Amino acid sequence: MKNIILVTSLIAVMGTSLMAESSDEYAEAFRKAFREKNDIILRVGVDALGGVDDISGSGLNKKGSEQDMGFEVAIGAEEKVEDFEWGSRRMMTLYSYGETTYYNRNYKAEIFNSGIETTAATYFKATQYFKPYVGVGIGLNINSYDDHGSYRTSDDYQFSVHAVGGVSGELFTGIGYYAEYKYRFAPTERLQVTPEGSSTALEIENKGVDGGVFMAGLSYQF
Repeated sequence: MKNIILVTSLIAVMGTSLMAESSDEYAEAFRKAFREKNDIILRVGVDALGGVDDISGSGLNKKGSEQDMGFEVAIGAEEKVEDFEWGSRRMMTLYSYGETTYYNRNYKAEIFNSGIETTAATYFKATQYFKPYVGVGIGLNINSYDDHGSYRTSDDYQFSVHAVGGVSGELFTGIGYYAEYKYRFAPTERLQVTPEGSSTALEIENKGVDGGVFMAGLSYQF
């Protein structure tokens, strides 16, 4: 009986070792094949237009919003192609849309949006310096709304879809640039509220990340 247990244990150990070795070999083969066909891309970008200010009026008649500059960081893979060929690119992006201060007369709220999204794009490699592209993607946005106790404070998770069009390229080997216009379709909220301490109803607006934005930045490709 002891011999049977010993033999069984040895077979199990050898089988586990062989499986681990086979798994490592498969992973290495997959990595090698992937790197032969694709480059890795790292990106850091900002809202090219800076902050947005659409305030009208002043004092108790102040209406509109002030939005700080947004930024993003991304990682992805780009298919290796020759000049005058089409290729594909997949990116995963973390973004901060920029903090927004919203005013409507005596009502004030802080709105902050951040999220993660993935984009699949097709590009045309005219040269390594100039690669125009278009793409589509989906994302998950966190919309934080805080009017400091006047009416509501909430953190909402919202799905979004987007389309992009832009241009990228390498300035030097590995070091490059990108500039793109991204339009997101996301929930927009309008509510009739009566702020605390007021007898007048107001319409407040929370656009979230719905709308267009110009992004530009630097990339590292290897």
